[in-house]
Amino acid sequence: MVVEDPTGDAALYSAGCINPFTTTSTSGVWTTKTWTPDKFFFQGGDPGVTLVGNEITDVAIVFDEGLATAILDNIRFNSLVAGGPAAAH
Repeated sequence: MVVEDPTGDAALYSAGCINPFTTTSTSGVWTTKTWTPDKFFFQGGDPGVTLVGNEITDVAIVFDEGLATAILDNIRFNSLVAGGPAAAH
């Protein structure tokens, strides 16, 4: 994820799939993964641009589970949802 401060300086942060808070639905079908700011790692750019308090300008999701089948749905950033129920974003 790219984060930019008000002056235009930017930093790149990433998080892996092994470290989020995970819950499973009561049916056992769906899994929800939640990453908090402390689960992200600085990767490059301006180290003074912190994840918290600045604007997320770009997000990429890399799905690398090989031949496994999965559905990525209801991807949320704060109050915005992508791929979920029809709603204005």
